[in-house]
Amino acid sequence: MTAASRTWRVLNLDMGVSEPERVLLARAASVAGIDPALVRSCRIARRSVDARRRGNSRRLRFVVHADLVLDADYTGVRFDAAVRSGRVVEAAQPGTFKVDAPVKGPGRVVVVGSGPAGLYAALVLAINGVAVDVIDRGAELKPRGLDVVRFHRTRVPNTESNLLFGEGGAGTYSDGKLYTRVDDPLEAPCLEELVACGAPPDILYDSRAHIGTDKLHKILPVLRGRMESLGVRFHWNTRLDGLVLDAGDSDDGAARRR
Repeated sequence: MTAASRTWRVLNLDMGVSEPERVLLARAASVAGIDPALVRSCRIARRSVDARRRGNSRRLRFVVHADLVLDADYTGVRFDAAVRSGRVVEAAQPGTFKVDAPVKGPGRVVVVGSGPAGLYAALVLAINGVAVDVIDRGAELKPRGLDVVRFHRTRVPNTESNLLFGEGGAGTYSDGKLYTRVDDPLEAPCLEELVACGAPPDILYDSRAHIGTDKLHKILPVLRGRMESLGVRFHWNTRLDGLVLDAGDSDDGAARRR
């Protein structure tokens, strides 16, 4: 049985832009006052570029936060001092999409919109055993792309399938910028899902990470396939105009197809 562990984050490490990642373990362990041989694993948690001028010169560098996994009961004089100083802090445990008791009820849940929020809502529901239908007034990726190209050429928009409506939502054409990094426990599984679908692994830690529109157009069909394998049904060109609420226990709604 593997012994319990804790993850500690070493803050604000200085790395040259040309330095290999393998130097990180020794540097982080030194700052934390730890023998590198006692570190179970080391990974970049955050990385940003510092191009500020210092005096009369400017030295481009990375500022890195590194996560070190140690035995849960590890302690040491230098390590404890680094924790007290605030240079080393305990890292938040990553969240998970899986809940302890999957919810399975009658009928299916309808998610309106296939933007990032809609896709992740449907994915989490499906992972936990809920039957899901995703509806979007726009088209799936390939025909949506043709609609967007036609708009750029003619300046005549398709009011239902365009830069806003369709698979992936408005983010499909926004270069996939991932600038909202709030250290939420669900940040890690959200980004890991994108990486599993083909996004570059450095989005897991780059502070100004972006995927790129060209890569997003390859990632979205993979994500859709993963969700369909979990039982999610997608309904394109389907517009929600209103809801008809039943006075009883039914959660019937009305979605009109156009």
